[in-house]
Amino acid sequence: LGLFSSAKISPLSGKFSEGENDLLVEVIERMPGLTELGGGYATENGLRGYSGIAYRNFGGWNRVISARAAINRPLSNFKFLEKEFSLGFSEPYLGGIPFAARLNASHVKEGSLPFDEKVWKAKFSLDKGFWNFLHLDFQYAYEFRHIFRALDPGDIRRDIAASAGPTLQFDFRDDSFNPKSGSYHEISTLFYLPEIGSDDKVHLVKNLLTTSWYLSPAAWLTVGISGRAGYARSFSDKH
Repeated sequence: LGLFSSAKISPLSGKFSEGENDLLVEVIERMPGLTELGGGYATENGLRGYSGIAYRNFGGWNRVISARAAINRPLSNFKFLEKEFSLGFSEPYLGGIPFAARLNASHVKEGSLPFDEKVWKAKFSLDKGFWNFLHLDFQYAYEFRHIFRALDPGDIRRDIAASAGPTLQFDFRDDSFNPKSGSYHEISTLFYLPEIGSDDKVHLVKNLLTTSWYLSPAAWLTVGISGRAGYARSFSDKH
């Protein structure tokens, strides 16, 4: 569950015996609150600061709420403060269905060489783990994107993109955080359709495959190989 810092299981009689045993389970709940605060500097992006908070056991039911903010101040060609804000909530017991529900909302304003953009996005997803190696996620996302101050005036536009689709994750690594052997694969398909909220010109399907392999030819060396491939097809005759 990720709720406890330690868990101890012991027989009430003092030792395990053949057959049925009465057990004592002792757990210590970890601190549910998290905070982060930091900053940095990069020659390309300038000065950056970020902060976030999260509470991982809201209401005592393993619900998670979180908020995060980041601000970037470019030192060259400064036009505006670049920023990113996000809010998140997860509900592991939505209506008793065997899926965890997650809701995220975010806003990003950033600049780049060809154009600047502002994005507002909301995403709802249901995810479920099967066995120890398979994870299924199904999401619906609604996104408003505003491209402004473009080098090519034809790039300036406002689009609404609504997407839905599944993601499959296959995890055969020996360790999720520090793998030394095994592999990880992710396959996703997203449908952008006017029928679910997209603009007429945002009508397409997008597929993405990610694969990673790990091997350790020596005790002190781990080699990781990763690759990505994608395919997208538009069904719109509008540009």
